Amino acid sequence: MGFNKKFFQTGGIVASSPSAPAAGIDPYANFETVTYTGNGSTQKITGYIRKGAGFNGSSSLIDTGISGHTLAWGYSGWFNTTASSGVILASLNGSGSSNGLTISMQSGGAVRFLFTVGGTNIISSGFDVGSGFNDGNWHFFAFTWDGVSGNDVAIRIDNNSYSYTPTINGTTSSDATLKIGRFGISAGGGYLNGKVDQIRIFNKKLSPTELTTLYGETSATASTFDILSDSSAVALYQLEGNANDTGGTYNGTATNVSYAYNGTATNVNYLGMAFQPDLVWIKNRSTAVSHCLFDSIRGAGTTNQLYSDSISAQGADTTLTNFVSFDTNGFTLGATSGFNVPNYNGDNYVAWCWRGANTTTNVSASGNQVAADIRANTDGGFSIVKYTFSSPSASQTVPHGLNSAPEMIITKCTSTTGDWYVYHKDVGTGKYLVLNSGADVANYANGFATVDATAWQQYFRSDAQTHVAYCFHSINGYQKLGSYTGGGASNVTVSLGFQPRFVLIRSTSASRNWMMYDSLRDTGTVPYDNSALLFADSSSLELTDAIRGIQFTSDGFVLNQNYDNTNGSGETYIYLAIA
Repeated sequence: MGFNKKFFQTGGIVASSPSAPAAGIDPYANFETVTYTGNGSTQKITGYIRKGAGFNGSSSLIDTGISGHTLAWGYSGWFNTTASSGVILASLNGSGSSNGLTISMQSGGAVRFLFTVGGTNIISSGFDVGSGFNDGNWHFFAFTWDGVSGNDVAIRIDNNSYSYTPTINGTTSSDATLKIGRFGISAGGGYLNGKVDQIRIFNKKLSPTELTTLYGETSATASTFDILSDSSAVALYQLEGNANDTGGTYNGTATNVSYAYNGTATNVNYLGMAFQPDLVWIKNRSTAVSHCLFDSIRGAGTTNQLYSDSISAQGADTTLTNFVSFDTNGFTLGATSGFNVPNYNGDNYVAWCWRGANTTTNVSASGNQVAADIRANTDGGFSIVKYTFSSPSASQTVPHGLNSAPEMIITKCTSTTGDWYVYHKDVGTGKYLVLNSGADVANYANGFATVDATAWQQYFRSDAQTHVAYCFHSINGYQKLGSYTGGGASNVTVSLGFQPRFVLIRSTSASRNWMMYDSLRDTGTVPYDNSALLFADSSSLELTDAIRGIQFTSDGFVLNQNYDNTNGSGETYIYLAIA
């Protein structure tokens, strides 16, 4: 579901577990990985879904036990499937029922809404909506009606609204108890092969504004039963490892249903964010095109993207103009027809997203310290800093907004061409690496000359230019920056104190690539569960061979392939790891 509380309530995580976060730190409220498929049209990359119920297509269902309810209610939830048949939600019995509702998948990925009163279909043969919703992504659905003839039925898939005007009343009760994942009785079959999450049921017709509230729901309301604050809620099924109703009245009975934790359960994956991202780093996995980075200080829009594998200035490639907005639980991409964009139709993407702060802090210049705009997430050990050297000198410093010294700083001149300069604590001051290059560590006295609890010192260019920096420091149980020595043919185990979801690795002993791994792009090649990798310094497409893979464990990660970029014999490697 992507909500803060889920990390703590399910999956066997307890405070003393080696993979548990530091007290008060919810990893999913600070960092998230999202995969999605470009569609060439405006789309919101969101969905507060993480955990959910998985249905096997042959025997899985949840019986909510809700009986005697009327059709004059409201229903909402999320589904994820690649099938062209199967029931998402139903109170019809599937074999000639007189009264009830069915929401099901149809050929071509349409969603069918069929509702029957007194043996008469309010919409003949059902109302088929859209197409392509069996794409393996999460989609929101809602159905609502007040049961009165002539009043529009309101239907929504994602943020698209549809309506139909019924000709008969529908306030009679349904024939079967409400089921999730199958028709009301087994004679009708209709088992779903897919996933379902966050099912809400109301005893009234929902307004357009209320439907929008449900579609945009965030972590703050995830477990709120009476979300509309009007006592209209009947049941809420969060499907966090069980089929219980958060309201406590209609606990469901699950049969052959699997539940996800971190996306690892059979038949279940996850998507989404429990926060508004401030840094979004996107890479096309299908096509060899540049990484795209957007942050909330520089803003969304047409010319604010940066490229981690390039020296180009901000917005140098005007074809990458479709990052529309940073949203409360995701981000929105605009329509495009070009392939060198983060939303090309049919291409697969990954986006790594960091939370900064809700507002920007403006720090005034003082002494040698330059003025800066900062979004600092001190809980998560991450900040974004935008600053300008008007009269550059080696003595000038830049404030970072964190409550301890950054252990990694990635900085880029945005107003003209220039390298991405990188500081890491285990490389040290007076030295630097380059993110857009595999070059060796460079010695330079004025390159990150000092890094302390309030600011850092840099002098890479003598002209007046604007820069952005992304700063990180370790947070016990959530984020760690460190180093290790490669073992070549021997195993290397790196202990973190938590199970990582993202790891960035770079050799400091030789010219090597910057390696990017995450748990969501897991290829399932045991034991190298994370053999899907991308290079921060290269536009190349995703690689998935096992020799480059690393294994994420409950306490860190393991390397036992002799691969120069991650485990060369005797080489030193630095890393950034995030739970």
